[in-house]
Amino acid sequence: MYKPLPLFLVLLLSFLLGLTCGCDDPDSTYQPMPSEFTESPAREEMINMALAEPGIADPYYHKPDELVIPDDVGIIGIEVDGTFRAFLKQGMMEMDQHVVYASKNGKRLTIAYCNHTDCARVFVPGEVADTEILMGGMMESQMALMVQGKRYKLDNEKIPLEQYPLTETSWGEWKKAHPDTEIYIGIGMMIGPTVVEGARPPRTTAVGQD
Repeated sequence: MYKPLPLFLVLLLSFLLGLTCGCDDPDSTYQPMPSEFTESPAREEMINMALAEPGIADPYYHKPDELVIPDDVGIIGIEVDGTFRAFLKQGMMEMDQHVVYASKNGKRLTIAYCNHTDCARVFVPGEVADTEILMGGMMESQMALMVQGKRYKLDNEKIPLEQYPLTETSWGEWKKAHPDTEIYIGIGMMIGPTVVEGARPPRTTAVGQD
């Protein structure tokens, strides 16, 4: 004897049939989601976030034998009048650590690093004061450098500061080539130890703190 299908099965089959017909219908078109659903305000704010964060004005340096970091970690290396310094990329990854004001043999330099794009730049400030060279937040998903009130993407060749030569390499290669180097470790390695017992510890960061 024939028994009618339960109502919930009838409704389910009708729904599935409607989906199938819609896919087969040449006149049916896919309607994309509005941009306000695909790009949240929070994400847009992170891509273009304006800040004016001072750099590190009092960097201190370590000798190679004070460190326990792996040889394959990345550094930014500079040479000034035959002396050598390295800057640990991982130690400059937090937003309040991206810019370092350094001085060597009477030469002022500004070291800037964006961990989002792995972009490193070194500048000669000249007559521009350190207080006028700031971490300017984010522009199009990369770090911005603020120079005298104007923001530039860090890879912008029109930043109005003289560019200084740098070397991007591993810590192992750098210290092998320059065993008398000093290194700025910033906040140190993100994972694992950075310095030997008794050495001056890495910096702290103010990000997320009151």
